[in-house]
Amino acid sequence: MQGPFAPGTVGSSITPSADSWEAQHGLIRGRRYSVIKRFSDNDGDIHMAGEEWQFMSALFSKFDNEVTVCVRLDDGKDWMIPLVWMENKQSDIIENIQEYIRFE
Repeated sequence: MQGPFAPGTVGSSITPSADSWEAQHGLIRGRRYSVIKRFSDNDGDIHMAGEEWQFMSALFSKFDNEVTVCVRLDDGKDWMIPLVWMENKQSDIIENIQEYIRFE
């Protein structure tokens, strides 16, 4: 998990397209989510069940094959959760995010 960053300095303000990762998985910007299944991000940080945050946006890098989930914690600071789309990394989380987080 990378950060903290000042509010509004990470993520994308561009409305996601219908075929974007966040739209395909039903993630809604500004909505609160909680982790329901423990997972590790690409930095090795563990996100435990019960962790809560506000979803800000998701970024995809085709060069790094990485989805970066941009969130805001209760302290008002923004963080980035890097997930790499590779078999031995976080591909299961990326492809099945609804099994790992839920709307609050």
